[in-house]
Amino acid sequence: MSSGTLRKHPAMPRRRYRRVSDEDRDGLITRYEAGEDFLDTAAEIRIPRTTAYEIICKFVETVERRKLLGGGGRRPPVSRALDGELITLKQVHNVPADRNLEDVKAARVALTQYMCEDGIHQHRVYVDATGYNLYTCKTYGRAPRGQRVNRIVAGQRGSNLKLIAAIYNLASLFYYEIHVTSVTKEVLKNFMTSLEPVLGSEATVISMDNAPCHAGIEQEFEDRVIKKLPPQSPFLNPIENCFSIL
Repeated sequence: MSSGTLRKHPAMPRRRYRRVSDEDRDGLITRYEAGEDFLDTAAEIRIPRTTAYEIICKFVETVERRKLLGGGGRRPPVSRALDGELITLKQVHNVPADRNLEDVKAARVALTQYMCEDGIHQHRVYVDATGYNLYTCKTYGRAPRGQRVNRIVAGQRGSNLKLIAAIYNLASLFYYEIHVTSVTKEVLKNFMTSLEPVLGSEATVISMDNAPCHAGIEQEFEDRVIKKLPPQSPFLNPIENCFSIL
């Protein structure tokens, strides 16, 4: 063969996609739920690893063991049309009806303006309460690939406590109380009374939400500036970040 002649290789046969049957799909999911390596099953029934991962991820997301298809294996026309608009099927999340009301947003703006203009020149204290369970454990562990991390636990959890805390813009968490009962108006009043000598006589802005036990606390401590957060606005109270760390 001369150097100017090129050998024409035969075209590689195209790999046709084999639709995964409902039985094969169910077999993969069953192995996954049993904590076994579903990739072994995928190799036995000649399903690509990427397809097996996609089936398991879809099962974890939708808890559907079978593929939702229209007649004849084709997707419904609505689904095909929405794909062109970059609209996909997602899980529904409930949103409180009054979270984005106009008066609620106006109240957030008013509080923010006050804190930026006047509150920034005073010491700021944020007060709130949260529930806490004494049962604590790690939620992650290590295990060989394809095996679950199991832990033997008791049938009952620990005791529930109520934590009332106050954080200071200059000193972070500086005062707290732990109660085994619910936080009532009387409990909060006693907490604020104990907080008084800790705060001293300096000008302080105390922020808290509109929980039922906080109602009327302004009248009990008229010498203190107490600002209530708007409804559905926990992101305006930095103490929520403290609770998330705890």
